[in-house]
Amino acid sequence: MTIAVKRYTSTMTGAPSLTGTVGSLITLLDACLKDGFNTKEVSTAEQTAGVATVTTSGAHGYAVNDVVVISGANESAWNNEFRVLTAATNSFTCAIAATTNSPATGTLSVKIAPLGWTKPFSGTDKAAYLPQAQYVQCYLRVQDDASTPTSANGRWAKVRGYESMSDVDTGEGLFPTAAQRANGLSVVKSSSSDATARAWWLVGDGGIIYFGSIGVSSWNFYSGHLFGDINSLKSGDAYSSAIHGFTTDTAPNWPSDNDFADVNGSSTGLYLARSYTQLGGSIAGIRQGATIWSTSMGYGGLTYPHPPNNGLLFAEVAIAESTGVRSFALPGLYQPLHTTPLAHLETVTDVPSLPGRTLQAFDLSVSIYRAQCLFDITGPWR
Repeated sequence: MTIAVKRYTSTMTGAPSLTGTVGSLITLLDACLKDGFNTKEVSTAEQTAGVATVTTSGAHGYAVNDVVVISGANESAWNNEFRVLTAATNSFTCAIAATTNSPATGTLSVKIAPLGWTKPFSGTDKAAYLPQAQYVQCYLRVQDDASTPTSANGRWAKVRGYESMSDVDTGEGLFPTAAQRANGLSVVKSSSSDATARAWWLVGDGGIIYFGSIGVSSWNFYSGHLFGDINSLKSGDAYSSAIHGFTTDTAPNWPSDNDFADVNGSSTGLYLARSYTQLGGSIAGIRQGATIWSTSMGYGGLTYPHPPNNGLLFAEVAIAESTGVRSFALPGLYQPLHTTPLAHLETVTDVPSLPGRTLQAFDLSVSIYRAQCLFDITGPWR
């Protein structure tokens, strides 16, 4: 069984580093989107009453809610993805069919599972990634050398969406177009060109990814980005792919130039491949949330916990264009209606409106202030 929704952070054992060096963003995306990371040898794998206990040859570093993939078993049921239920130093448990043969045989290994995207094209410090086939398949092109338009070596990467590509430098249906953003959008990795590791997080499924990073450790606030299929209201929408990033061509005024958390009708940095009409080219998208309570995700709004029910309140985030709402709810993403109600990476389970789901908090920034978003890390999102 493939588990659709996965999340990754810089705090995970064996996670790739995001630094101010050329290529580090591509290394990170390779690990999270297509390769996985933190591979360990499996000593034993057994199941009792639908609970699998997997023992590794040494400390594994996996944690509850990590999604891992096992390979190398002679029994096909073991060669799957599993969400970690409990974790000890050199063992973990997960759910598996109670009919699964036990113990597993073969030469087994386990690693953090990737999202299942592909990398059809690559070049020197350049890459093009593609979502899974069941989703809108536009390309995410990443140029990770900061050579355009300046030479602040390794501090940021340039990104752009393409409807189609024939190699890493050639494609059609750019979003944003060259007229809209001559050099594409920016993903800031670091304020300095060095190998100092910066904090980051990435959450996604087979069709969309969300990414946050801290480029300046003294701020301790995360920028936000997205790319992929936004789950259009239009049936058969072949162009409901979106991208969000910094609009500056040089190192931004960190993090105040990134407005991912703004849900007040802002269109800065957000582009759609085409209108819902399927005609024309790239257009600006609009983020819209529950602005009656707050104009940002996790900044301003109501008292937490909310006095009437001692609870956590949140809302979906819509993507619109000038002619109407394109996506009523961005997949998996929620706007907290309080100011940073949870600790970064804290989880809550079985909230009344999402029974059986786990929400996890991920920090963002609004201007120079800490903000926050929530993701359903249980899934599926669609």
